[in-house]
Amino acid sequence: MPRAYSDDLRVRVVRAVDAGASRRSVATKFEVSVSFVIRLVAQWRASGSAKVRGTGGRPRHRLEPHGALVDRLLAAHRDVTLDELRAALADEGVSVSRSGVDRYLKARGLTRKKRQRTPLSRSAPTSPQHARLGASSRAN
Repeated sequence: MPRAYSDDLRVRVVRAVDAGASRRSVATKFEVSVSFVIRLVAQWRASGSAKVRGTGGRPRHRLEPHGALVDRLLAAHRDVTLDELRAALADEGVSVSRSGVDRYLKARGLTRKKRQRTPLSRSAPTSPQHARLGASSRAN
């Protein structure tokens, strides 16, 4: 990723434009793009600063300010699914998507079930039996 231009160059560019030079001639003189000069001058006029604005960074999770509430809900219901946790948060006035809840919990090192627990079947097994090691997959 390219580095930002130095603060010294930024100030010189702004001063040249304020002195009356065109943006194109300033861009040619300092060997920078015209769009850089245009955006820098606009930033200078809007904020009074030519310093580098913050770049990149990780987006904050929407649930981060509500961490204590999430902890309380998880402590009260250890076996809660993502949808149930989302509904409980909605009851508390926090609107967040199911995937947002999942991303927040993963970022904190926690995992949740994605669907409701199904009750055990009394009449039939709920999952296929695994074959024994070394047993043939075809019946003879």
